[in-house]
Amino acid sequence: MPPTSASDIHRYFTFPFFCERAFCEIPFYVHSLGTNHPSSQYESHLVDHSVLNSESLAETAKRIAKESGGNISCKILGKKECEARGMGSFLGVARGSETDPQFIHLTYKPKSGEVNKKVAVVGKGLLFDTGGYNIKTAMMELMKFDCGGSAATLGAARAVGELAPEGVEAHFIVAACENMINERAVVPSDILTASNGKTIEIINTDAEGRLTLADALVYADKEVGAESIIEMSTLTGAMMVSLGKEICGFFTTDDDLAKELEDVSKKTGDKVSQEQFLLRNYFHCCLSRGFPSDTCFSPIT
Repeated sequence: MPPTSASDIHRYFTFPFFCERAFCEIPFYVHSLGTNHPSSQYESHLVDHSVLNSESLAETAKRIAKESGGNISCKILGKKECEARGMGSFLGVARGSETDPQFIHLTYKPKSGEVNKKVAVVGKGLLFDTGGYNIKTAMMELMKFDCGGSAATLGAARAVGELAPEGVEAHFIVAACENMINERAVVPSDILTASNGKTIEIINTDAEGRLTLADALVYADKEVGAESIIEMSTLTGAMMVSLGKEICGFFTTDDDLAKELEDVSKKTGDKVSQEQFLLRNYFHCCLSRGFPSDTCFSPIT
């Protein structure tokens, strides 16, 4: 059964917030806290939005901080601040958005001031995904749920603010925009430069999630200085093809981290599966011209 008590939820959250490993990617299917916990209802409400854009998501983050009793602070980077940091990967996707991009950063610090670990949770924040000029030919009406990773991240921030764990500093990061079509939107063959200086050639505009996440992950690493990063996203439908809708697939190169997540999943009732085969063959897939599965690209962020 999913967790319904604060103690159960606390045990769940100690996994991402206290682990010592560097990176784990979780293409996320939103049900992490259990339906009886307010944070789970909160994130489900965000995913089921009728009217939600990058600016209103940023206002939601501000409200979480305001309602945290001083446990959480909120910083929102606008377009100019993102440009100053060289976030060309994120801003390239955002060029098609109706509203300006919003880079959301929530920070939790224990009131004691004692910090033993600094960790980050990064969530994919595509408020709607048309696929861009490589337009989706199926399931576009469902693409409100492409903000599921950001909803889970904000839900996690709210829960951590309520639980107020000691000894850990936690950062919650979302690069929020839409993937739409207009005269400014990216097109195949465009080359973007991410905030770490790496260039990215756009082959398919519907691979936008890893572009927004790239700059968010660089920010979590370089500017925040997180020791651990958990990335949550609805990154590829191939995950549902391989595992269905009830199992969360994850990638990590650390076997101890994988075991920790699997142990926690048994306690919370959230089923997970480590995609070891795909990870081992990741570089082989990328170097081949056949590209046998979109999941080969999932860990690229």
